[in-house]
Amino acid sequence: MIVTAKHVSLGYGLVLMLCAGTPYMFGMFNNKLHYEYGLSQTQTLLIETSVQVGLFSGILQGIFFDRFGPRHEALLAAGLVFLGYLGSYLLLTSSASAALLALCFYLIGQGSHGLYTVAAMTNVPNFLPAQQGTVMGLLAGAFGLSAALFASVENAIDGAAATVSACDRNSTAGNSTAVETEHSGAGFFLLCSLLFGAVGLGAAVAVRRVPLPGRSAPLASKEDALSLEGLGGDFILVPTEEPSHAETRLDSYSNEGADDVFMDSPKSSVVGVSDSIDRSPGPAATADEDDKTALIAPEEESPSHAPGPARLQPGAIDITGTALLRTANFWLLFVALAIDDGSAVMFLNAIQSMRGAAGDASTDPGGTALVAVFSFCNAGGRVLWGLLSDRSGLQRVTVLLITIVGMMTGHIMLILLPAQLMLACVLIGTFFGGLIAIAPVMVSDLFGYRYYGTNWGFIVLAPATGSVLFGFLYGAVFDLHATHIGDCLTCHGVECYRPVFYVTTALLAVAAAVTVVLARRIRS
Repeated sequence: MIVTAKHVSLGYGLVLMLCAGTPYMFGMFNNKLHYEYGLSQTQTLLIETSVQVGLFSGILQGIFFDRFGPRHEALLAAGLVFLGYLGSYLLLTSSASAALLALCFYLIGQGSHGLYTVAAMTNVPNFLPAQQGTVMGLLAGAFGLSAALFASVENAIDGAAATVSACDRNSTAGNSTAVETEHSGAGFFLLCSLLFGAVGLGAAVAVRRVPLPGRSAPLASKEDALSLEGLGGDFILVPTEEPSHAETRLDSYSNEGADDVFMDSPKSSVVGVSDSIDRSPGPAATADEDDKTALIAPEEESPSHAPGPARLQPGAIDITGTALLRTANFWLLFVALAIDDGSAVMFLNAIQSMRGAAGDASTDPGGTALVAVFSFCNAGGRVLWGLLSDRSGLQRVTVLLITIVGMMTGHIMLILLPAQLMLACVLIGTFFGGLIAIAPVMVSDLFGYRYYGTNWGFIVLAPATGSVLFGFLYGAVFDLHATHIGDCLTCHGVECYRPVFYVTTALLAVAAAVTVVLARRIRS
């Protein structure tokens, strides 16, 4: 195989993903924050969740990426990860402020999102649509593998101490068994600040867009989009040059339930809008008035627009902003991701807490091992489900539904066998990987390439929202079952966390139902 610029870019994108995935290992610091700083479980999880909120808050960075390109986004991400990790290092080696630590964790998440954006939003469009699921699966696999890799690095640098905190001294008086807590990981944070900052700077040179031969650039300008957003009715921009498109009169067309869509086309005209709109010929319109009402008939498929999501070539439509927010498909995908991703992130952040509450040595393989197993399964799932979406003949939305149902089985298992955390890591990690592999490609399929970074920034608000809400849920349930021992709040037993999974299982069933509705809309 000839190595081309897009392969070099993809290779460096894998390195970026390895650096961007470290927020998924921050659950390892749960006990440290809980015991050393005397925080409640709710406070601890909210500090840990701040890195996930940063990771999934990407609208501004998406707009920045679309406006200035991958080079400037890489420089921005390098600065954010450097500052976030360096600030965390300084706080963890001094009298740390919980609020400032949460801020630094948020900066780490934002920088990691920038690295992810550069790797995914640049490399996926460099390949043909039939290859994009595989490419995204590889990138997402590297992202998922990051936690296992750097959990081992953190353990090698800072080790693990068998110490007894003030809380545990009170709860284990007369018991000679020490309770394991983690070091602050200060050395690890210093390493990450230097390493990830340097990798981000290198991305400004190595990662680039490589246009595919024959791919036309999106011609609908931002000004055109803004001028159409205020029309109020549903509309579709449809090519008027191609004789293969079926033509029909405007009054015979029913666009009931249609979404507001801009279709990438050399020459387009607006249909499905008020007759009061000025339809005078312009540079993007033909002189023939009948051509201005040309439509793609619902029963027919144009040879130039091969079947894909909603019978359009992936990336053939380009919408963003208020037009994006008015589409039902956006909100269906948003709700599904908020529940699925949010519940998985909650589980990952709470692994250490659940391990301590379960307290059975036979089912307590250690925090690093749990994080590593989750990470390996997550990485493998991302590659597996990405390949499946490209080569199985299944629509990507169907693969997404399978992963949601699989996630639900993991949560049901935690209800029935709440102490089997290792098995839960395998199930939830594997199916969670599929979600992350499929979602970015679905965004480009449904909403186009032109505003890919911005639209992904909108979509990833879903996991940010879900992780915060589920974090509150877990913390509230854990603290409700906890007891005060002196000045400390501790909880022992699986009932500290099992009730949470009754709620998450029910909500995952809702996410599955929402995905079924999305699948029907895409196929209709």
